[in-house]
Amino acid sequence: MTQPVSPVLLNLSGMPGHAGDPHLRPGNHLRVAHHPLLGLPVGPMVLQRANLDRLPEGFAPRRDAVCLDQDDQVLTLPIRLTKGQTVRALIPQTGTLTCIWVGIAVLPPAPEKPRDDAPRQPMIAPISVTTALNRLPGSVAMLRDGPMIRLRDAIAGGLLRPDPAAPLLDRDRLAALLGAREGDDAKAEPASTGGPIRMRAYGGSIGGDPALLAERRAAPYAAAAPGIAQLTLTGDGTVTDLSWLAAQDLDGFRWDTIDLLHLPRLSGMRYLSVTDAPARAADKVAAQAPRRTPLHEVPAPLSPASAPPFTATRERDRVRRLGDPLLADLGALIDGPQPPLQAAAQHPLTDATDRRLSDDPGDDSSVSLGHLAQVLQSTLDPGVAAWLGYKGMDGARQGVRGLDLYRVVAFFRHPRSLGAKDEDLRDSGLDFVLPNLPRGTADLDPDRVFNTLSKLAGNLLQAERRSLQGRLEPGGDYLMLEAVAAVDRGAPPLPPPPVGMLQPLHRAWMPAPPPAALREVECLLRGVLPGATLAFHRQQPPTGPVRLLNPRVAGSDWHRPMVLGLPGVDDGLIPADTPPHQGRIADRRADAGAARYSVAQQDRFGRWSEPASADAAPGKRPLPPVPVVQGSYVPPDRTDAATMGGVLHLFVPLPEPDSLAPASHPLRHVTLHVSHHGVDDPTDSIDMPPVVVPVANAQDYGPPPSGSDPRPRAVPAQIRGPVLAPTERRRAVIEAVWHDTGGQESLRSAPLRLAMTDPRPPLQMPVADVLLYSARPDATGLAWIERRWTAPPRTSHAVFYTDEVRLVSWLAENGRQALAAQIQAEDDRAARARLLRGVQHLFPDRLFERLADVIDDPAPGQRRFRHAVSGASRVLNAYRIATEDPDSGARPDLSGLDMVFYGVPNSDPPPRCAWCRRGRATAARPWWPRSP
Repeated sequence: MTQPVSPVLLNLSGMPGHAGDPHLRPGNHLRVAHHPLLGLPVGPMVLQRANLDRLPEGFAPRRDAVCLDQDDQVLTLPIRLTKGQTVRALIPQTGTLTCIWVGIAVLPPAPEKPRDDAPRQPMIAPISVTTALNRLPGSVAMLRDGPMIRLRDAIAGGLLRPDPAAPLLDRDRLAALLGAREGDDAKAEPASTGGPIRMRAYGGSIGGDPALLAERRAAPYAAAAPGIAQLTLTGDGTVTDLSWLAAQDLDGFRWDTIDLLHLPRLSGMRYLSVTDAPARAADKVAAQAPRRTPLHEVPAPLSPASAPPFTATRERDRVRRLGDPLLADLGALIDGPQPPLQAAAQHPLTDATDRRLSDDPGDDSSVSLGHLAQVLQSTLDPGVAAWLGYKGMDGARQGVRGLDLYRVVAFFRHPRSLGAKDEDLRDSGLDFVLPNLPRGTADLDPDRVFNTLSKLAGNLLQAERRSLQGRLEPGGDYLMLEAVAAVDRGAPPLPPPPVGMLQPLHRAWMPAPPPAALREVECLLRGVLPGATLAFHRQQPPTGPVRLLNPRVAGSDWHRPMVLGLPGVDDGLIPADTPPHQGRIADRRADAGAARYSVAQQDRFGRWSEPASADAAPGKRPLPPVPVVQGSYVPPDRTDAATMGGVLHLFVPLPEPDSLAPASHPLRHVTLHVSHHGVDDPTDSIDMPPVVVPVANAQDYGPPPSGSDPRPRAVPAQIRGPVLAPTERRRAVIEAVWHDTGGQESLRSAPLRLAMTDPRPPLQMPVADVLLYSARPDATGLAWIERRWTAPPRTSHAVFYTDEVRLVSWLAENGRQALAAQIQAEDDRAARARLLRGVQHLFPDRLFERLADVIDDPAPGQRRFRHAVSGASRVLNAYRIATEDPDSGARPDLSGLDMVFYGVPNSDPPPRCAWCRRGRATAARPWWPRSP
């Protein structure tokens, strides 16, 4: 046969099942894994056990290893360990040499003795770790916790190489180790306490990070796993010896075929199968069924030993429900037209209610999932792995406490024929491994694959009255790969440790119709084993009912095991580039209250850890939305302005319940905060008492947005403003705050600023009761009337015009005919002006027209108006000058303003008087009516 290949290509691992194990059936359980780029095997994988009745000549364990203390100084055996000290043992490996078993001999700490009899401390070599490792061909990769050999580096050409001069254990001790010893199987159960030393075995992973492979806390201190690269030792005792086995040292053994691991389907163009493969696969599932119910199927978090009993019949049904959807994937991989590495199916993307995320034309609401990825990921479940031929069990080794050696032989197609690209091979390191496979394992044709497989499995198939069937598609690039494993039934590894749980975090509120409140809670996990599956429970409230959170398999009562989710963002808790043993798992159906989460992990063989628990704090509900205030200010009537202020008419639009943020409490009331300050002095601010308006007071306002949508609603409020001084101006500032039924307040709204002005006009300027004249007509025949006055600050003026004709006509039409006749009969303009001024309060505003563009400011503080009238006019021109508020526009009633009359000097001057004083004639003056 050939030599074992790198564990990155193909690896085999084993786990002893003992009578006291809660879930594993007694026997040796074997798991097979391979690189994803190899696709599926092209035929059944042959599982063999080494015949240890006679050891090959020259076979012996190896002892070459480098031991380092926590300061990276090289130690020599024996090594005295004390509490608080850590020793690491680096095991040399290359791409063609991998450790599958390692053991150490330990003496417990001796009682204290006098100083002269005290054991001597191990000698620390006076060289650095770098110098020591450089003396061995190869190199060591440095990780965060010190030197650690990575399998990725081993692929690239090897690291530490074995020292040919290292002494080997004698054959008698080796025979005792490998000899099959009958005994009480329960005595070999893993011990969690009691030993002086704690030993952990680590290996590499495809990702390049160290992975915990096995742990022992009691003698015998041994670990069996593929690709062991480092031991970490802590405790109190003396390590006297260290030895290990390499997979490549087992070539001289005689191997007996004990089982075939195959897919649960008949042959096709890419797969050779056995007769009645589906039925045989189902029998393998039943034979390996767990003794107790898997923890992801129990309704509450339990200790593994407390889980209810489980039957093979129930395991058959569980695996059938999980495996039926995979039959289509297997069909596409074995007989489909696409290369297996490229074959994929489109799956719709749906929300929590199974509705597609988008059905719009041109929108893609689906995701492409590879058939191969579906199948390989499903092998994480031990039962499905047994059905798919990736897990086997050797039940014949019950009650045996020796070291068993196993080998698996598998056939694959070269990745290039499966659709792999050159960059895929280069990035994965396979471009180095595949060309350096052992002689006779590559470039096989279909006939040689069939013949070799028939020879290896012939006796077993003949005993079962089955045969190998099918014919592979032509090609000369088939591969035959081999992997070996050791199972030490005398030193079973500890059960999976409980995961480390950080405090669960509230991530987001999920969409849900009010008043429901659903949120996403994320549990941060550490210490998750490679390939582990999880059972996830929620207890809400922490002392309330428990709910299993593993997703249910459609159409059944079974549940899917969950796997670790890698982080997508670096939140400082678990880095985004975290190793595979850390990550997060989420619950998207938690309510708003506190909850207790429990997580248990299952290793690849079906053993469960104790559940770990952590409490999540209640979710902080979203704050109410920021309100929007709208409104206006209505000033008081002029007659009431001295005793009361105007009214602020306000309303706050009410958001509909379905428009609130998910998980929001219903709104209870709105609080309006009102203050006001002077327009010219914003620091002169006065706060008014807050006004609380319940949501129950909401009213419809405005038309509905569209069609049959309900009309929008708003919470109204009317607030009386302050009493203002005449012509005073102030500005009201209104801010609103929503309050919900949970006692939370929203942020304050953007302020609404409304101007408040006194409706009373400014003080009017006095107008003398005199008749005035315009300038004499100019060359254009116009006579200009001009008047100047001093303008008070922050005032404006308006000039209103009428003439004598309109005023007399109105008197004649409104019951004042006698007065109108008297005015018309009077020739003296001054007399007519006096009569009209006496009844000026009778004339309505409509008799006057407001003159535009007649007022200007000739000088600071000065104002004038200029108005042109006909130079031939002989009637009186009447004006009313109103002082107005420029901000509010408040002006007096025109009927209350005095009129000023102007005449046009277009007649002869007045006659001279008939009397004279002191013998000299004096000219007559114009008559000026007295003020009343």
